Amino acid sequence: MIRVNAKLGKIISCKISDIDLFNASLSLVDLSEEICSNPKCHAKGCCRMHASYTRDIISFYHGKRQESQVVIPRVYCESCGKTHALIPELLIPYGSYSIRFILAVIYVYSQKKHTIEKLCERYSISVSTLYTWLKLFKEHFNSWFSVMEQIISVSTHAIQKIYSYENFPSSFFKRFNFSFLQLRKTSPQNLSPPD
Repeated sequence: MIRVNAKLGKIISCKISDIDLFNASLSLVDLSEEICSNPKCHAKGCCRMHASYTRDIISFYHGKRQESQVVIPRVYCESCGKTHALIPELLIPYGSYSIRFILAVIYVYSQKKHTIEKLCERYSISVSTLYTWLKLFKEHFNSWFSVMEQIISVSTHAIQKIYSYENFPSSFFKRFNFSFLQLRKTSPQNLSPPD
């Protein structure tokens, strides 16, 4: 998998949909600049378009849940012979929910205006899904911002801090080798300092 940079925008007030962000991110891909994600290869400019597949995405747009399908392009690396999906950072690998959707739900949760049940009903998610996201958010936030700033409970300040860090998703991925809020990790952690 090759992660494609995507600007997240503001959590709730963003005027552009995740689908539009997805398409804009992919339109900026320059395969002559892409580096193969195979750890044994890392060749630059050796990828060419190969195939594609569709994937469901659950996103947040105009304050509401939106379900759509996107086309994920695959590239073939002529150096190592492996294929890789081009996945913009707003999609969490192996999941259906966009990072903005999850952060929007966590943001609303942090405001403590709704009961857990009402919040989950509003966004059509299970209570266990919400608690999984909250646990991942705390773990990943604490991993990124270090023990010095460890959060005990989720706050709007913590979410805003993530949005204020330029290129947060790509920096997090480079540091840990998995995406922010990704439940299934694909490779061992790389504990290098943030950029």
